[in-house]
Amino acid sequence: MHSILPTSKPQLTPSTLGKSIFSTSGNENSQYASLIPFIQRLICTGLDNNLNIEKFFGSGGSSGIGTMHRNERKNYLKAAKRSWLEVKLAYDIGSEETVPFLVPLRGATEKEITDAGLDWSEWLAMQDWILGPRRPHSLDVHGVERMPR
Repeated sequence: MHSILPTSKPQLTPSTLGKSIFSTSGNENSQYASLIPFIQRLICTGLDNNLNIEKFFGSGGSSGIGTMHRNERKNYLKAAKRSWLEVKLAYDIGSEETVPFLVPLRGATEKEITDAGLDWSEWLAMQDWILGPRRPHSLDVHGVERMPR
């Protein structure tokens, strides 16, 4: 199942605010940070260009986060099919860290738009798959016969 809205948000609490979020120790109390919220912020504010990716993630950053970046751009395209208020609320990280503004996806390619549209259509068809003949062929299980349409 594909999510149409961001699925990961950092868990910030008063007890974790003063601690380092980057740790390589095996300590149980270590805190780790996900890059996804940072990538999402760059995308939804239109700042996910190669120069900024390199500034935030170092030289070669595009190759290091490339898959996450492509997936989050596609997720943003799918999320943008909802109301902008819903998108903004989904991209805010709690009431203390709100996205200052949203822009349409910059530099979207035809492939990105097509791929996001296909994923969106499959997501919309999820309710129909219960009925059987309308479920996407990608969800078919080998050996299970499909009812004729």
